[in-house]
Amino acid sequence: MSATKPDLATQLRADIVMRVRQEKFDPEDPDVELATRYYGELGRAAQQVAFTYLSEHRKEIDLCLIANGASFENGYVCHAAKTLGIPVNTYEKFAFRNIRVVTHGDAFFHFSDLDRIWARRRELGFLDEPVRGYIIGKA
Repeated sequence: MSATKPDLATQLRADIVMRVRQEKFDPEDPDVELATRYYGELGRAAQQVAFTYLSEHRKEIDLCLIANGASFENGYVCHAAKTLGIPVNTYEKFAFRNIRVVTHGDAFFHFSDLDRIWARRRELGFLDEPVRGYIIGKA
């Protein structure tokens, strides 16, 4: 499958926002310049690794479950997976739910959400066939 890589500038800006904790910043500020260089290099490397690995293993992957997928190198993995047509979901370590955050465009799951889903797994049908067999087969 051929895919166009997402624009690095969009994720880079999101990473800088997370780093400097401001949505409006001066690109000539020394801290912002340093963050731009650092996260630019990190982003280019992460994007290359993500696209290479996911492209080579595309047929083996039915879902990307990514910790902290909204920012930094994990954000590039999310973008690569989505570009390659692989479903993506993330779970976020930080409590982003009630604050504005740059998003990767999909649902955010906090660890407490995962606890609730696990507690309701029978009600949600995860223990019934064919879902249970499919999950066991993937594990």
